[in-house]
Amino acid sequence: MKRSTTFLRLCAALIGTVALYFSAAALTIGCSRVTSGQDDAPPFRPPVINDQVRVAANAQQQFGWSLYRELASGEDNLFCSPISISTAMSMVALGASGETESQMRTTLNIPDEDDPHHAAMTELIQLLNVRDKSLQLRMANRLWAQADLEFRDDFLARMRLQYFAPVGKVNFRQNAEAARQMINDWVSQQTEQRIRELFAAGAIDQDTRLVVANAIYFKADWKTPFRKEATKPADFFRLDGTTIQTDTMHRSGDMLYANDEHVRVVSLPYTGQGLSFVVLLPKQRDGLAALEERLNSEYLHTLLSSLRSREVRLALPKFTMETKYVLNDTLRSMGIERAFTPQAQFDRMTTHEELMIGTVVHKAFIEVNEQGTEAAAATGVEMKVASAVAPPEPEIFKAEHPFVFLIKHDASGAILFSGRLTQPTPK
Repeated sequence: MKRSTTFLRLCAALIGTVALYFSAAALTIGCSRVTSGQDDAPPFRPPVINDQVRVAANAQQQFGWSLYRELASGEDNLFCSPISISTAMSMVALGASGETESQMRTTLNIPDEDDPHHAAMTELIQLLNVRDKSLQLRMANRLWAQADLEFRDDFLARMRLQYFAPVGKVNFRQNAEAARQMINDWVSQQTEQRIRELFAAGAIDQDTRLVVANAIYFKADWKTPFRKEATKPADFFRLDGTTIQTDTMHRSGDMLYANDEHVRVVSLPYTGQGLSFVVLLPKQRDGLAALEERLNSEYLHTLLSSLRSREVRLALPKFTMETKYVLNDTLRSMGIERAFTPQAQFDRMTTHEELMIGTVVHKAFIEVNEQGTEAAAATGVEMKVASAVAPPEPEIFKAEHPFVFLIKHDASGAILFSGRLTQPTPK
């Protein structure tokens, strides 16, 4: 089996990109040839938030917290986009069959009947394209396919109709560099020029047959911003018992607040349409591990359901974080095993060439400051040829020790980003 090394090199930016690329020989049996006439995605329409959408968002959340626990070893900062990773893997699952499909369904919490899940993803993608002056949130998908190859009609149609991913033709065999530039130009355009070189030179070569890309852009201001003059250095107590000084923002007023015997929770809304930044602060300075072990979609739902408007005195560190993970071993340990072997079954993409997942890479970025939040994530999947009653006093919420945070879509319950802060930037 010919192996290639392909890594996503991203500029520090506010963008998440999901990229799936497939290397294969000619695909000619039982499929249809790609034509440029398929290049337009279906138009967006007003999305529907129904039970299927909430079930799909909850499935993604369950997958996200399982993934979080797999990544939460050690004491480092953690940040990822569950919706980016699960969406990428859901797209791959459309081409899987047999045990490969079964393992992917189980790990991704996709029901045995998959049409409701992927139909719900259609609605969720539209919900994540907000046209609002005060909030920038958009998700875009696209496919590039070898011009003279033939792929399964059903796979291409469902990618286009359910994931709004149009397909255009390129010639990887004869001019991979031109194809790479075309894909990078699209990513740059979708990300406001923040990522100009998604695929480094040589990342796409003559063995590439299909590239599926997703770009996500998020930027929003707080509904009630922090005053810059109120930001000042404060102590932060790290997991190893040491203390550092870090720039800490302060704000007092009515906020959505909840607590139980283990954790305090505050939810800070952004301007625009229904997204929030949620902080889960353990009551004990050494309580992060116990909180992370407890976190799942049911526990989070209980906490968020108990949020009530309270007067809160909030202290929250400013922070910037960038992370990168190779997820092959993580996904294997979660149950997706066969997809990474030569025995992988992706015949719903093509019936003439056996494919397997080569590499899954995820990168994420977030900045939290007085004005608001800028966040991004990137996931790449490479496929290769196989051989209680509140007290009257204001609540004191000092995020002065490690905590969990997330950015969520309020109406659907989808978690766009999640992470923990254990190592803030020293002052």
